[in-house]
Amino acid sequence: MRLQGYDYSQAGSYFITICTQERLLLLVPDSARELIERWWVTLPSKFPNVDIDTFVVMPNHIHGIFVILDDDGTAVGPEQNRVTMSSVVQWYKTMTTNEYIRGVKQLGWPRFNQHLWQRDFWDHIVRNDADLARLRTYIENNPSLWTKDVLYA
Repeated sequence: MRLQGYDYSQAGSYFITICTQERLLLLVPDSARELIERWWVTLPSKFPNVDIDTFVVMPNHIHGIFVILDDDGTAVGPEQNRVTMSSVVQWYKTMTTNEYIRGVKQLGWPRFNQHLWQRDFWDHIVRNDADLARLRTYIENNPSLWTKDVLYA
């Protein structure tokens, strides 16, 4: 699914979509949506060379844009673990899954079978300002277009 030969650790903006396993409507309770949003806003504290942009939680998926910053003194060098789009997404999926499990046990959130999130995710490398504006608009309008969404269950 990734662009072959592209270095996903290089500076740039990345649009991602992560779906729940089997596209189950697991992200409906307000408290579940809040946890999904809370972990999104912690990305820059976990990854100092990552900044966040537009984001939305839908009933069975999320859309978000994040930025891997260039070498301005905060970017991770090659001698360290390099931050990639996939490493950011994997960490995010792990943290949200762990907390979601607590919500299932303590708050009665909907259960899931083995995995909260699908194994893979969709990505798009943001090409330019017009592309970024289009994606931001898509994310912001997604809730009002939910019944027409290809991920509508």
